[in-house]
Amino acid sequence: MFAFFNGAYEIMETAKDYSYFMLIPQTLETANFWDKTKMRAAFNSLYEFIFEIQVKYRIDADSIYITGLSIGASGMREMLIQYPDIFAAGISVCGGT
Repeated sequence: MFAFFNGAYEIMETAKDYSYFMLIPQTLETANFWDKTKMRAAFNSLYEFIFEIQVKYRIDADSIYITGLSIGASGMREMLIQYPDIFAAGISVCGGT
């Protein structure tokens, strides 16, 4: 049973004709993402996980995209700043700035 969060389910269901790998990280509701130390630690973990997935599934390094909604858009922007060389593009949806 899939949960309907932020359109990810809809994307997975409607894009059956395409070959892609989608990684959808989530934070705990109690996570304080405005704490810069915790945020950077989470981004470092996510970066390492992206690299592991890229190697394991032979994902084209020139075809890694990132997006985020609301606080996720702020996180997406920070990921682009911290790791500018790993993403082909980023899309911000309802980001704070």
